[in-house]
Amino acid sequence: MKGEHASYDHPVLFLQHMLWHEGYRFGQMKLALKAAGQVWSDEEEEKLVWGLWRVEVW
Repeated sequence: MKGEHASYDHPVLFLQHMLWHEGYRFGQMKLALKAAGQVWSDEEEEKLVWGLWRVEVW
């Protein structure tokens, strides 16, 4: 994948970019919800966002 501002000539670089991109978009969604007055509590965020990944048994 090559572009005007970036060149991902190694799979690890592309993976790094995709992880950063997902984190950026997640932050934008949380900011938009906060601006709309829909703030998540810590318990809601844990369940809705991180609950899928934080499990006792894999």
